[in-house]
Amino acid sequence: MQPLFVLRQSLIFTVSPSLQEIETELKKRTKFKYKWGRVQNNYDDDLTKFIYATRTFDDVINEVKSRFGHRIDYKQLGDYTVNRWYNFWSAEALEFIFAQHPKVKRAIAKDKFCDFFVDGVPFDLKTTVFPKSVRFHFRYAKAHPEKLALWFYEHQSGEQRQHFHNRLFLVLHKAFDPSLSWTLKAEISWLEQLINGYLDNFDAAKLMELQLADHRFRSDIIWGIQ
Repeated sequence: MQPLFVLRQSLIFTVSPSLQEIETELKKRTKFKYKWGRVQNNYDDDLTKFIYATRTFDDVINEVKSRFGHRIDYKQLGDYTVNRWYNFWSAEALEFIFAQHPKVKRAIAKDKFCDFFVDGVPFDLKTTVFPKSVRFHFRYAKAHPEKLALWFYEHQSGEQRQHFHNRLFLVLHKAFDPSLSWTLKAEISWLEQLINGYLDNFDAAKLMELQLADHRFRSDIIWGIQ
């Protein structure tokens, strides 16, 4: 297995774990409840930025104890940290999978509007669970993917990550228990098959052409359903 390359602040450095090793570490997180305890914010993001260089679940737990064990909000900050760690390393693994496909070219410089190009089409990748707050059923979303994509553009990724450029959504959903959909971010091998299957059959002509106000953009959804 090739090493995983992580792109941060326009600098590429090698991370030794394979995708299988990352999957093993991520699955350790799924054995515990998923709760944040507080709204994500820049201050706590800065406090927990060590997650970018912390590769294993045990190491991130040890870092939390060492750095925050004396704090009154230790438990909340611990939940916050491991969730950021989990989401970060899952996202890095998935971007790496995309980058290995012959149809994909990764963005050279860090760009909040573009993670990679598929057959020359720029995309920002967004991995998410099917939202509880959306006003239509999952079956309706499957039949009308443009409705869900527009909902994402309108309601998700505020502040610095909000934009109206092309986006590719990887939507995860556990049909028997939607509250566990977040655990699918750890199923890297399964997601690799879904992603490669999508890319093998990618056709830019079939992308959704969407518009919000004066913004026009293209989008698509990869469905990750168990």
